[in-house]
Amino acid sequence: MSMDEKKTPVQKPISRRNLLKGVGALGAIATAASISKIPGLSGSDGMAYAVTEAETIPAEISSDYKRMDQKYTTFMRAGWDPEIAPLLKTFLAKRHGQIPYEEGPGFTDIDFALSGAAWSIEEDAGGPGVGAGVGNMGLYSWEGHINPKQKKFDSPEQASEIVKKATSFLGADLVGIAPYDERWVYTHSYHPLTQKGGPIEFPFEPKSVIVMAIEMDYDAYRTSPSLIASAGTATGYGEMITTAHKVATFCRQLGYHAVPCGNDTAMSIPLAIQAGLGEISRMGLLITPKYGPRVRLCKVYTDLPLKEDKPITFGVVDFCKVCMKCADNCPSDAISKDQEPSFNTVSISNNPGVKKWVIKPENCFKYWAEHIDCCNCVACCPYNKIEEWHHDLSKLATQTPAKPILRYFDELFGYGKTFNTDYMTEWWNNK
Repeated sequence: MSMDEKKTPVQKPISRRNLLKGVGALGAIATAASISKIPGLSGSDGMAYAVTEAETIPAEISSDYKRMDQKYTTFMRAGWDPEIAPLLKTFLAKRHGQIPYEEGPGFTDIDFALSGAAWSIEEDAGGPGVGAGVGNMGLYSWEGHINPKQKKFDSPEQASEIVKKATSFLGADLVGIAPYDERWVYTHSYHPLTQKGGPIEFPFEPKSVIVMAIEMDYDAYRTSPSLIASAGTATGYGEMITTAHKVATFCRQLGYHAVPCGNDTAMSIPLAIQAGLGEISRMGLLITPKYGPRVRLCKVYTDLPLKEDKPITFGVVDFCKVCMKCADNCPSDAISKDQEPSFNTVSISNNPGVKKWVIKPENCFKYWAEHIDCCNCVACCPYNKIEEWHHDLSKLATQTPAKPILRYFDELFGYGKTFNTDYMTEWWNNK
């Protein structure tokens, strides 16, 4: 099935009452948009809200910002932190069937089989610890044959066009080019199983980073938290591995060095922001204009000179200040409800030095261990929507003083629900 043939999710009919309410809301939004004279609303990209380019990352970065040691990321702490180690042990025991999940919709034997099948690519093609951020393993290997006949491009612009076309063809739903920026590379790698690590040093001088976003299934994520939603996450991880591997192989076939990465080697979100794929959010994830936060990120470091993309802005941070929907739907109270982003941190797994909202990863992972790997924040986000008429129109509100109306309008049409057992049961019946 091609990307253009992906099925549209089955949506329950909108009631007459809600439709009338929605028409009224649309009128208010349209009026606000007219008064504001919002630029870019009729752009060729089809977006109902303006996306503008920025010269630098649209976030304040401290002058004393320091690179992070991967040892302090949440999953890696399982190798040395007594708070996290038992959580990972329980989490993996559940995933592999050694500890049963609580029975019910979304947690049947069939759902468990689906989740296991979806995770098989990451586990079989990657290796132990790949999902947690262990690099240079399996299809993420840094080794690979490099064509001795190097392709010479007329310009970085031409090379970038070719690489982006190939990357989209090879599996990426979004692709952008970021410059090599050492700030986002971990100082040291770490393996929680061997409890070993070392300085991260590339075997060549990277010049560009090809950053990719992989869309995760909309219908599966609507069932969060469940094994079906977990399977949606798992397919994203599997496609990260295969896509990054193929793109790295493409660069090597052109005669250039390439290192494919998932969650390893460097922080993906700032790279994705530099590559123009989206903005940072309250939940700490990347928000893209097309898929919202419902993406997984991977990247390829290369010495192929490529034209860099610019960061973009489309009102996410301002919207997150007033929405709070992800924080309200987080069952572990891991997401900040502070109105403004700040330089404050609440965990050793928060990387200081960037003005943003931070989460409490210990809370989040504790819920994962006790229940399931939750994705409520992604599922409920108003940006996480298939592009249907009422959502395109509702997104006008992100560029007006009435930004909270987007959350209202999102809920008016029955979107963004979590813990919905009907969705879990209906998922298998959607054709």
